[in-house]
Amino acid sequence: MEKTFLIGLGAQKAGTTWVHSYLKAHPECATGKVKELSVLTGYFSNRQGMAPRVKMKINALREELDLYERRTRNNNDNAEANKQLLYAIDYLAADHDLEYYLSYARRLLADNPGAKLVSDITPAYSTLKPENILETRTLLEAEGCRPKALFLMRDPVERCYSALRMGARNKAWATKTDIGTSKDNFFANATADWCQVRTRYENIVPAIEAAFGAENCLFAFYETFISEPGVRSLCDFLDISYVAPKLDHKVNASPRTEEPDPAEWAQVRETYKDTYQFCADRFGADAVAQVWPEK
Repeated sequence: MEKTFLIGLGAQKAGTTWVHSYLKAHPECATGKVKELSVLTGYFSNRQGMAPRVKMKINALREELDLYERRTRNNNDNAEANKQLLYAIDYLAADHDLEYYLSYARRLLADNPGAKLVSDITPAYSTLKPENILETRTLLEAEGCRPKALFLMRDPVERCYSALRMGARNKAWATKTDIGTSKDNFFANATADWCQVRTRYENIVPAIEAAFGAENCLFAFYETFISEPGVRSLCDFLDISYVAPKLDHKVNASPRTEEPDPAEWAQVRETYKDTYQFCADRFGADAVAQVWPEK
């Protein structure tokens, strides 16, 4: 039976972690322990030089090797821990040779023979160039997989603000310091290039559809997706059985204790007017007005 390989391209802060959590618990899916493999962004960016994410993967491998050395010294042969070491090796190697990316998928399916699907949900993939997305599809088809793409869209201004709150939260955790408020300089941050590249759905959606084909793409709104109809549409799209989801289960939510200045909010919305218009034209003006009303 042909296996489905789901590529989740985002959007960041649009429910992708919830989707991974749902698929991870699904008996017909082999998702692995890590949601974001971040392989494709690393592989394609390495053509221009080493990406910061690669350095992170090198450090992760070093840690696993240290743990393996300790187990060896103590004659502790832990099969599950050894699998984690193999994963760390593939995780890094895949940034330089996509054969390792495929071998990881093969191992997941071999360990879960009843699975119909393997997945890699990495929101950063929305920043890939169209030719990189097409190359990925071609690679997966050559492997004998059926590639499918998922892209969830969130109100552009809300997406930006949620991403900024997540960034502030993560920095506070890492530094154990108060780094200030995510509402400060909201307009400048929400319209910066690094934020726009993940929010310009008018660029992302056509690139995904051109690479995968309309029949192999699922585009949905974050605001209505985490629901029984939304999950049923996902299961139908992936050809897996419907399993009732835990709709009240929030994953990776960023605390929201304050709001940006309303004038800045309006400025950001104006900056993304082409994005709103594209979605209205592509998915229906009434639907967009309902899920993304102006404040």
